[in-house]
Amino acid sequence: MKTTQREKGRTLTPGRRAAARYVAIGLRPDMLAAFTDHLEEEGALLLRVEHDDEGSAQVIFQLAAGDPGPWLPMLTRQWGCGLAPAPR
Repeated sequence: MKTTQREKGRTLTPGRRAAARYVAIGLRPDMLAAFTDHLEEEGALLLRVEHDDEGSAQVIFQLAAGDPGPWLPMLTRQWGCGLAPAPR
């Protein structure tokens, strides 16, 4: 099967999409550990955590391969954060 070079050391099979990446915005610092545990339970991969000047966290994560993310809308309601696609 033919593959194409995407990033150094990574290949993609034509016709397959890379797993979706998202950023949870405005997460309270005291909820960060529980939030990342929840992501792990859903099979998502934690990529990076950043903090703004006020201490709120921005959590960048990637869905597991093949996961369409039906649980994402509930994520914002349950944790009181915003959610947006993360840049690659």
